Amino acid sequence: MRKNLLVLAITLALLLAWQWPQGGLWLKTMTVSSPLIMLIFFFQGFAVESRDLRQIGMYLPLVLWGAIVAHGLGPLAGSAGALVFQLDGDSRVGLIMMSCMAPTLVSGVVIAAQGGGNRTSAMILTIVLNLLAVLLIPLNLRWTLGGSVAIDQWELLRKLLLLILVPAVIGHVFSAWRPALRQRHASAITQLPVYFLGLLVYISISEQVDHLSGIGWRNALVLLVAALSVHFVLLIIAYGVSRWPLKAEIPHARSLSIVCSQKTIPVAVAVWTMAFKAEYPLAIVPAIVFHLGQIYADGFLARWWVRDHSS
Repeated sequence: MRKNLLVLAITLALLLAWQWPQGGLWLKTMTVSSPLIMLIFFFQGFAVESRDLRQIGMYLPLVLWGAIVAHGLGPLAGSAGALVFQLDGDSRVGLIMMSCMAPTLVSGVVIAAQGGGNRTSAMILTIVLNLLAVLLIPLNLRWTLGGSVAIDQWELLRKLLLLILVPAVIGHVFSAWRPALRQRHASAITQLPVYFLGLLVYISISEQVDHLSGIGWRNALVLLVAALSVHFVLLIIAYGVSRWPLKAEIPHARSLSIVCSQKTIPVAVAVWTMAFKAEYPLAIVPAIVFHLGQIYADGFLARWWVRDHSS
C-alpha cells in the first residue's frame, strides 16, 4: 500500500467525490485549496537532501537532455497526441496541459529505482526539472494553447512562484536547519503530501461530478490511450538518445526515461485551478487519467526490466 499510496489516494478521492460531493463543496467554501498546494510543496522541499543538490554538476549532460525531453518534447508530444486522437475542448486542453508539466515529484524516483535505475540521477533530474518548470510551464502553455485559451502567463508565473517554488525553498531551508527532524519523521514527510493531494483532488472533482457522468467509458479509453501514447513516445526517445549518442550507462538511462516521461499531478491540479478551471472544468480529467496510466504502465515496465536483468 505504501508503494501505491499516491494511486490509492487519488482513486479514493475520485470515489468519494462521486458518492459524497457535498463534503468537497463545503471544503471549497473554506478556501483551503491554496494552503493545501503550499503544504504539498513545503513537504516536498523538506524531503530534498542537500547532498543530492551538490552532485548536479556531475550529471549535466543528462540534466540538459532531460530538460529537452520534459520541457521541449513533452509539449510537442501532447499537442501531436491531441491532434492524432482528435481531442477537442476540455480533453485537448487537459492532455496538452499535463504534457507541459514537470516530472513527478515522488513516483518517478521510486519506479526508476525499482526498475534498476540510478536513484541519485533520478532525484537530481526531478529536482532540477521541477525548478525549471516554474519558469517554463507558463511559456509552454502559452505557445501550445495560447491561440485557443486566454492565458496570463505572468500572473500564472507569479502564482507558481508563490504557491510552489517559495514553499518548496522554505521547506528545504527548514530541513537543512533541522536535519534530525527530517530523519525522525521521514515517513510522515513523505506521506503527508500524498494525503493533501488526495484532499485537493476530492475538492476539485466534487465541483465537477455532474459533468463527469457524461464522459463515458469510450471517451475515457481514448484519453487513456492518448496519454499513454504521449508518455511512451517520450520514454522511448529519452532512453534511446541517452543510451547511444550520450552513451549513458543503463541505470542512468532508465532513470532519465522514467523521470522525464512522467508528469506530475500536483502541479497540474494547481495550474488547472489557477488557469483553466472556470472555462475548462473537465480538463483535470485527462490529467488524472494520464497520471494513473503512467504509474501503472511504468510499474509493469520496471518489473520487466528487473526480470530481464536478473535473467
